[in-house]
Amino acid sequence: MSNTCIFTIVSRNYLHYARTLMAGVEQFAPGADRFVGLCDEKGEFDFSKENFDLLQIRELAIPEIDKFIFRYTILELNTAIKPYIISTLFKRGYEKVIYFDPDIRIYHSLNGMLDLLDQHQMLLTPHLTGRLDDDNHPGELNILVSGTYNLGYIGLRNTPDMKHFVQWWEQKLYTDCVVDIEHGLFVDQKWVDLVPGMYEGVCINRDPGWNTAYWNLKHRKVEEGDGIYTVNGEPLVFFHFSGFSGEANTLSVHQNRYSKKSAGAAVASLCKEYAQELEDNGLAQTRLLAYHYGHFADGTRIPDLA
Repeated sequence: MSNTCIFTIVSRNYLHYARTLMAGVEQFAPGADRFVGLCDEKGEFDFSKENFDLLQIRELAIPEIDKFIFRYTILELNTAIKPYIISTLFKRGYEKVIYFDPDIRIYHSLNGMLDLLDQHQMLLTPHLTGRLDDDNHPGELNILVSGTYNLGYIGLRNTPDMKHFVQWWEQKLYTDCVVDIEHGLFVDQKWVDLVPGMYEGVCINRDPGWNTAYWNLKHRKVEEGDGIYTVNGEPLVFFHFSGFSGEANTLSVHQNRYSKKSAGAAVASLCKEYAQELEDNGLAQTRLLAYHYGHFADGTRIPDLA
């Protein structure tokens, strides 16, 4: 067992994303243990040949878990279980726990990240490191509403403070991991706006190669040379393909600022390679797998309002 683990969370229809992420973890953090939290029922799916260990939702210490599952949509539930998985991994003795969204691809060694966790007890990445002074979407107000930090990534060291934080986060997400912009909530993400004021040792990492994505490309120049990607002259550590579709021309369905082409030749190359990796990792098969908790027993789809 390593002292470090890296995990993501998916329902079964996103397994191709998890496989692609974990291939990068295996390459660029070979000493770390790998986990995938399954926000779904395992069913008859065979996980024995995957390059990660599975953590199922019903293995987590969630009170009245059936009520917990029913109250949330698939997006909300996938984010709500995040602190419960971190707590489980802390209890298993891991000193460093890192979470990546499944639609992230790693391109560079994570040793620098692990070194930072020797100095800090939490690592966060901000959505923005500069202004969005145009009329495109998302704008600064959209980012402000959804949260200052992108919780597609978080790194934690197993300390008393961070155990306290995770317990607090569990309490908040037990009932309030919802998309309710009108009342200032956006799943697990918005709550973490409070954290740098609540705890010491929080590193807000502005490295341009960390969490490069559609929301910060205005401030980051991605380039490629001899198959190596850089951002503002620094190594691309991980790119966040949020809202990505291999078939679409747009960079992300969540924005209108960039097409894959207008984002630059290097980003277009990243997108082409990523689309192929998703195909190679079973997109055509896994995207069709039904979400177990999305239907009543008779097969009727559960509406979000319910």
